[in-house]
Amino acid sequence: LDLAVQVGEDAYFIRENAMGVADGVGGWARSRKHSSDPYTPSARISRGLMHFCSSAFSSSSYPQYLSPPPPHPPDFALPTAESADPESTISEEDGLRVQVAHLGDCALYQFRPGVGLVFRSEEMVHSFNHPVQLGPHSKTTPLNDARPYSIPVRRHDVLVLASDGVSDNLWD
Repeated sequence: LDLAVQVGEDAYFIRENAMGVADGVGGWARSRKHSSDPYTPSARISRGLMHFCSSAFSSSSYPQYLSPPPPHPPDFALPTAESADPESTISEEDGLRVQVAHLGDCALYQFRPGVGLVFRSEEMVHSFNHPVQLGPHSKTTPLNDARPYSIPVRRHDVLVLASDGVSDNLWD
């Protein structure tokens, strides 16, 4: 599961053409098989989910339910550590859009210089700390229940994906 990064119960991945975050269920921490096991079932599920999402975007043959991303404009270059201005190769005329499949209480924030917050995904919850979620006994499925967004982005926009650890403690 090396295509995802585990952070506590949560996991994420970042690729050239996609990124994702999965919020683990902290309440499952007591369900470890052995006290020496560093991973709960929740941590394993979130990491596995992000690993296989990342893997899907690394393949030239996308699963049927995923549309391949549009080809990058000819002048698009990925940011590198040496870039002084990594976003400078994306022009506003490119009409770039970020495609999002959102489920649960993780959040996507879009910030624009000089404007501030221009987009925030809506949490999908039954009640506080009871999000719509995937799990062994859940009837929720990404294909049927994920909320799609298509978000226009501009040069210098900053996108932040975060679990509810951020949105429960910081407010817009």
